[in-house]
Amino acid sequence: MPDYMGQAVNYSAADPLKAPLGVVSGWYFLPFYAMLRAITFNIGALSSTFLGVVLLAGSVFVLIFAPWLDCSKICPARYRPIYNFFGGVNYRCCFYLVGLVHKKSVTELFYRRNWLQHIILYSF
Repeated sequence: MPDYMGQAVNYSAADPLKAPLGVVSGWYFLPFYAMLRAITFNIGALSSTFLGVVLLAGSVFVLIFAPWLDCSKICPARYRPIYNFFGGVNYRCCFYLVGLVHKKSVTELFYRRNWLQHIILYSF
């Protein structure tokens, strides 16, 4: 998997005076970096960079607090193993696809796919 998501430029010798174009971060950071790039507009006084960081932090906090989010009194997901399994598979696939979408070049279609994957990821 790391060889599929990596790039050949990342394995070449480093030149401290010049950064190569199109270098992508490690495969494990791709989904998070895609979340930073997903927001391209400002909302009032909030810059797009700040909103991207909020989206990134939100995804990390959802992962941290996931065990306590399911407080339903009617048969929570932990007692339904098939639902729990497919929910976890859905989340992992969406997280992987967000990173895979980020690896592509930036176009209008890129932003549409990126938004769609983020909506599916956060709807879980």
